[in-house]
Amino acid sequence: MKTARSVLGLALFLAICIASANRSESADSADSADSVDNSETDQIVIIPLTPAALAGDSPCLLWAETMAEMARCAVDQASQAADRLAEAVAAYRHRLAGEQLGLFDSSQVSWERFRDDACRFQASGIEGGSPYDMVLSNCLRDLSELRYQAVVKLSSCEAGDLSCLLRGNAPPTSVD
Repeated sequence: MKTARSVLGLALFLAICIASANRSESADSADSADSVDNSETDQIVIIPLTPAALAGDSPCLLWAETMAEMARCAVDQASQAADRLAEAVAAYRHRLAGEQLGLFDSSQVSWERFRDDACRFQASGIEGGSPYDMVLSNCLRDLSELRYQAVVKLSSCEAGDLSCLLRGNAPPTSVD
Protein backbone atom coordinates (compact mmCIF):
# COMPACT_ATOMS: atom_id res chain seq x y z
CA MET A 1 0.00 0.00 0.00
CA LYS A 2 2.91 2.31 0.75
CA THR A 3 4.21 1.87 -2.82
CA ALA A 4 0.81 2.71 -4.32
CA ARG A 5 0.67 5.92 -2.27
CA SER A 6 4.21 6.79 -3.37
CA VAL A 7 3.34 6.24 -7.01
CA LEU A 8 0.15 8.29 -6.77
CA GLY A 9 2.12 11.05 -5.08
CA LEU A 10 4.68 10.94 -7.86
CA ALA A 11 1.95 11.14 -10.51
CA LEU A 12 0.42 14.17 -8.80
CA PHE A 13 3.84 15.79 -8.42
CA LEU A 14 4.58 15.31 -12.14
CA ALA A 15 1.18 16.74 -13.11
CA ILE A 16 1.82 19.81 -10.95
CA CYS A 17 5.34 20.26 -12.37
CA ILE A 18 4.10 20.03 -15.94
CA ALA A 19 1.25 22.45 -15.26
CA SER A 20 3.65 24.85 -13.53
CA ALA A 21 6.12 24.66 -16.44
CA ASN A 22 3.33 25.31 -18.93
CA ARG A 23 2.12 28.33 -16.95
CA SER A 24 5.69 29.67 -16.76
CA GLU A 25 6.14 29.28 -20.52
CA SER A 26 2.79 30.98 -21.03
CA ALA A 27 3.83 33.95 -18.89
CA ASP A 28 7.19 34.25 -20.69
CA SER A 29 5.46 34.13 -24.08
CA ALA A 30 2.92 36.75 -23.01
CA ASP A 31 5.72 39.12 -22.01
CA SER A 32 7.40 38.82 -25.40
CA ALA A 33 4.30 38.84 -27.61
CA ASP A 34 1.06 40.14 -26.08
CA SER A 35 -0.96 39.33 -29.19
CA VAL A 36 -0.21 35.58 -29.14
CA ASP A 37 -2.94 33.24 -27.86
CA ASN A 38 -1.34 31.05 -25.19
CA SER A 39 -4.44 29.16 -24.12
CA GLU A 40 -2.98 25.84 -25.28
CA THR A 41 -0.11 26.08 -22.80
CA ASP A 42 -2.46 26.43 -19.81
CA GLN A 43 -3.65 22.84 -20.11
CA ILE A 44 -2.70 20.39 -17.37
CA VAL A 45 -1.20 17.11 -18.50
CA ILE A 46 -1.69 14.16 -16.18
CA ILE A 47 0.60 11.20 -16.66
CA PRO A 48 -0.97 7.97 -15.46
CA LEU A 49 1.69 6.33 -13.32
CA THR A 50 -0.04 3.44 -11.65
CA PRO A 51 1.97 0.74 -9.89
CA ALA A 52 1.07 -1.68 -12.68
CA ALA A 53 2.27 0.77 -15.35
CA LEU A 54 5.59 1.23 -13.57
CA ALA A 55 6.01 -2.48 -12.90
CA GLY A 56 5.45 -3.54 -16.50
CA ASP A 57 6.07 -7.29 -16.65
CA SER A 58 7.66 -7.31 -13.22
CA PRO A 59 5.50 -8.12 -10.23
CA CYS A 60 8.48 -7.63 -7.92
CA LEU A 61 8.51 -3.93 -8.79
CA LEU A 62 5.09 -3.66 -7.19
CA TRP A 63 6.61 -4.28 -3.76
CA ALA A 64 9.97 -2.56 -4.32
CA GLU A 65 10.11 0.66 -2.33
CA THR A 66 13.77 1.60 -2.55
CA MET A 67 16.24 1.88 -5.38
CA ALA A 68 18.16 -1.05 -3.89
CA GLU A 69 15.04 -3.23 -4.01
CA MET A 70 14.32 -2.17 -7.61
CA ALA A 71 17.92 -2.94 -8.56
CA ARG A 72 17.73 -6.35 -6.87
CA CYS A 73 14.53 -7.06 -8.80
CA ALA A 74 16.17 -6.03 -12.08
CA VAL A 75 19.26 -8.15 -11.35
CA ASP A 76 17.01 -11.16 -10.68
CA GLN A 77 15.15 -10.60 -13.95
CA ALA A 78 18.40 -10.29 -15.89
CA SER A 79 19.64 -13.51 -14.33
CA GLN A 80 16.42 -15.32 -15.23
CA ALA A 81 16.66 -14.06 -18.82
CA ALA A 82 20.30 -15.19 -19.04
CA ASP A 83 19.38 -18.64 -17.68
CA ARG A 84 16.53 -18.95 -20.16
CA LEU A 85 18.87 -17.95 -23.00
CA ALA A 86 21.53 -20.44 -21.85
CA GLU A 87 18.96 -23.25 -21.94
CA ALA A 88 17.86 -22.28 -25.46
CA VAL A 89 21.48 -22.05 -26.64
CA ALA A 90 22.32 -25.46 -25.16
CA ALA A 91 19.29 -27.04 -26.82
CA TYR A 92 20.11 -25.44 -30.17
CA ARG A 93 23.75 -26.51 -30.05
CA HIS A 94 22.58 -30.16 -30.12
CA ARG A 95 21.27 -29.54 -33.65
CA LEU A 96 24.66 -28.38 -34.89
CA ALA A 97 27.88 -30.18 -35.69
CA GLY A 98 31.36 -29.49 -36.96
CA GLU A 99 31.99 -26.11 -38.52
CA GLN A 100 28.47 -24.85 -37.86
CA LEU A 101 28.78 -25.60 -34.15
CA GLY A 102 32.10 -23.73 -34.02
CA LEU A 103 30.64 -20.78 -35.91
CA PHE A 104 27.59 -20.65 -33.66
CA ASP A 105 29.71 -20.84 -30.51
CA SER A 106 31.93 -18.05 -31.81
CA SER A 107 28.91 -15.92 -32.68
CA GLN A 108 27.41 -16.52 -29.23
CA VAL A 109 30.62 -15.42 -27.48
CA SER A 110 30.73 -12.32 -29.71
CA TRP A 111 27.07 -11.61 -29.03
CA GLU A 112 27.56 -11.88 -25.26
CA ARG A 113 30.51 -9.47 -25.49
CA PHE A 114 28.35 -7.09 -27.54
CA ARG A 115 25.47 -7.34 -25.04
CA ASP A 116 27.71 -6.64 -22.07
CA ASP A 117 29.51 -3.73 -23.77
CA ALA A 118 26.29 -2.21 -25.14
CA CYS A 119 24.63 -2.33 -21.73
CA ARG A 120 27.65 -0.90 -19.93
CA PHE A 121 27.60 1.93 -22.48
CA GLN A 122 23.86 2.47 -22.04
CA ALA A 123 24.23 2.73 -18.26
CA SER A 124 27.50 4.70 -18.33
CA GLY A 125 25.75 8.06 -18.07
CA ILE A 126 24.66 7.19 -14.53
CA GLU A 127 27.67 5.17 -13.39
CA GLY A 128 28.12 5.59 -9.67
CA GLY A 129 24.48 6.60 -9.24
CA SER A 130 21.92 4.54 -7.40
CA PRO A 131 19.94 3.54 -10.55
CA TYR A 132 23.05 2.21 -12.35
CA ASP A 133 22.56 -1.48 -11.44
CA MET A 134 18.88 -1.33 -12.36
CA VAL A 135 19.50 0.31 -15.74
CA LEU A 136 22.36 -2.07 -16.53
CA SER A 137 20.33 -5.11 -15.51
CA ASN A 138 17.26 -4.02 -17.46
CA CYS A 139 19.39 -3.66 -20.58
CA LEU A 140 20.98 -7.08 -20.04
CA ARG A 141 17.52 -8.59 -19.56
CA ASP A 142 16.10 -6.94 -22.69
CA LEU A 143 18.99 -7.92 -24.96
CA SER A 144 19.08 -11.47 -23.56
CA GLU A 145 15.37 -11.77 -24.26
CA LEU A 146 15.90 -10.63 -27.87
CA ARG A 147 18.70 -13.16 -28.35
CA TYR A 148 16.53 -15.87 -26.75
CA GLN A 149 13.81 -15.15 -29.30
CA ALA A 150 16.34 -15.35 -32.14
CA VAL A 151 17.74 -18.68 -30.91
CA VAL A 152 14.23 -20.09 -30.47
CA LYS A 153 13.45 -19.06 -34.03
CA LEU A 154 16.58 -20.84 -35.25
CA SER A 155 15.64 -23.89 -33.20
CA SER A 156 12.25 -24.12 -34.82
CA CYS A 157 13.49 -24.03 -38.41
CA GLU A 158 11.95 -26.54 -40.73
CA ALA A 159 13.39 -28.04 -43.89
CA GLY A 160 13.32 -25.55 -46.73
CA ASP A 161 13.20 -22.45 -44.52
CA LEU A 162 15.68 -20.10 -46.20
CA SER A 163 15.89 -17.83 -43.15
CA CYS A 164 17.88 -20.48 -41.29
CA LEU A 165 20.08 -22.60 -43.47
CA LEU A 166 21.50 -25.33 -41.32
CA ARG A 167 23.40 -27.98 -43.20
CA GLY A 168 20.85 -30.56 -44.15
CA ASN A 169 18.09 -27.98 -43.71
CA ALA A 170 18.48 -26.30 -47.08
CA PRO A 171 16.17 -27.32 -49.88
CA PRO A 172 17.69 -29.45 -52.59
CA THR A 173 19.30 -27.50 -55.42
CA SER A 174 18.94 -28.51 -59.00
CA VAL A 175 22.04 -28.94 -61.10
CA ASP A 176 21.55 -28.33 -64.79
